[in-house]
Amino acid sequence: LLGNAGIGNDWRAFRVFNPVGRRLTIAGKLRFAVRALRLSFNKYDLVICTHLGLSPVAGLALRLWGTPFWITLHGSEAWSKFPADVRWAVRQAALLLPVSRFTAERVEKVNGIPQSRMRVLYNAIPDEFAARLTARSDDVPGAASGRKEKRILSVGTVSRDSSYKGYD
Repeated sequence: LLGNAGIGNDWRAFRVFNPVGRRLTIAGKLRFAVRALRLSFNKYDLVICTHLGLSPVAGLALRLWGTPFWITLHGSEAWSKFPADVRWAVRQAALLLPVSRFTAERVEKVNGIPQSRMRVLYNAIPDEFAARLTARSDDVPGAASGRKEKRILSVGTVSRDSSYKGYD
């Protein structure tokens, strides 16, 4: 996500990269990196790197153009020792944004990054959705009627590789 300063809430001032394919090849990754670096030449005020694996590209943008960057840490991707290129980029980042206190603690313990360089950014629930959680079922369009308790369906990746998430 790349954006210019002084834009207020105008979403058109931001650029979001479209997916480049289902499976990333080395060539696809290089094309992405070159495109991102070329776009970062426009002197953006901040790059928000939403995946730890992309942080080396943001680190290069900082080195080439002086553009500071933040990295979002989404959990299991950040719980193990970082590869050398990611460690380099994490050291360059202006701010790290783990999505939970647990992730912040793991990053500190496993990678030696002090929590003073992090601000927990919890996955957000919009106010409109939160209001639905506290409303009576009869007042919520599409809610199952007749239930006394509230139920939430959480959707995530389910695979044997993700068994640590507690799915059966």
